[in-house]
Amino acid sequence: MEILKKSPLWPKAKYICDQLKENGYTALIAGGAVRDALLGIPAKDIDIATDAPPESIEKIFPNTISVGKLFGTIVVVVDDQNFEVTRFRKDGEYKDGRRPEKVEYSNPEEDAKRRDFTVNALFYDITNDQIIDYVDGIADIEQGRLRFVGDALSRIREDKLRIMRGIRFVGQLGFELEQSAFDAIKSYSYALPQVSQERITDEFKKILFSKKPIQALSVFESAGLFSVVFTELNQIWEKSVAGGNETIYRDPFTMSKLMVNAAKPFGNHIFSMASFFTPFAFWLKEMKQMKSWNSYFMSLKYSKAEAARMENFMRHLNSLTEPLDFSTIKRMFAERGGELTRLSLHCHDGIFPLDPENVLKAKNYEERFSPGLIDLPRAFITGKDLLAMGLMKGKIVGNLLDEAFDLQLNAKLSNRQDALQWLEKRIEEIKAIDEGKEATDANQLEFKVD
Repeated sequence: MEILKKSPLWPKAKYICDQLKENGYTALIAGGAVRDALLGIPAKDIDIATDAPPESIEKIFPNTISVGKLFGTIVVVVDDQNFEVTRFRKDGEYKDGRRPEKVEYSNPEEDAKRRDFTVNALFYDITNDQIIDYVDGIADIEQGRLRFVGDALSRIREDKLRIMRGIRFVGQLGFELEQSAFDAIKSYSYALPQVSQERITDEFKKILFSKKPIQALSVFESAGLFSVVFTELNQIWEKSVAGGNETIYRDPFTMSKLMVNAAKPFGNHIFSMASFFTPFAFWLKEMKQMKSWNSYFMSLKYSKAEAARMENFMRHLNSLTEPLDFSTIKRMFAERGGELTRLSLHCHDGIFPLDPENVLKAKNYEERFSPGLIDLPRAFITGKDLLAMGLMKGKIVGNLLDEAFDLQLNAKLSNRQDALQWLEKRIEEIKAIDEGKEATDANQLEFKVD
């Protein structure tokens, strides 16, 4: 347990345990901190289990918060750090699928048996430097197995959120879900809506940002949870498949898993969430089904800021086409900034492989111009130049200006003189085609710069 003792939280947690023991009570480190220590993972928080009544805890410690007093939990504050201290308990009947109607105070063994997964039901006795395991949690950790405490169906009937927590721990720990646990989750997937959407979305965020998101999302899909959590998307997908359109941009959920995994190096939960929804955005752009991504995200109880940032990204997807050349990448940096462009390139690469040369150019370009927005150079030619050459205003003028500017950004036109020479040749080619064949839009012509 050396990694636990090296945690900056350890001295404060030990102080709480020592104070409880000095007052005649038992105090054990409980749950995730013990599990993570056995896995060599630093503790993010440390919970303490005790036989002290909540009222006694409040008397022993000068700074407490009674947020869960009804269930035997008191938050003890030490140097502005919160520690949950909970009395050993046995839960009563769960009628709402989330919380017990009442609790009975008990002992460490009964307390372990009321917890969700065996790996979360371990205790550490500081005084004797001993791990206490009533549920074979150590063996499950050693074998990389996620197993419910006792009967899996009973654990889920008690608290439906354990469905999502199970998937999250698969991703967080990289463990395999035991078959009976998977069967129970799949059997009760229909009941997940009994849990608030806020809690479901919070767990899903953690799944996307976990150590093994592909593994977790695969279980999520196999257990039938996609159709439960994302009902609207699933209905549109099923309608598409029924219409014979299942190959549009490949299977979006499969692409989502790959892109979420690829987003991990960014270390940004917005990137991870947007990466999950991006394949659906490509697909629904074609299907013209999703009216407002912002409204959809809000219905899933994402925050306004999260919904706005993700929708902003989705809005830019319409400009991503295959192939994505360097001129487009350069424009993206200038118009969207570094963060949105990096995410755009990442998501585009999940659908269409990017040219490695363009990726390298983009990286070098960002290093030169970040962190601020990039100023695009002034165009070598303008609409006035085209009008001077006899072209009237219209679509062809805009197409030629865009084509010329792309060539300029790709360094295929080095100055205004080169651009004007290119323009003269281009116009002559268009006129020749107009005279010999039917008029062709400038975008349909292929022109190579000498």
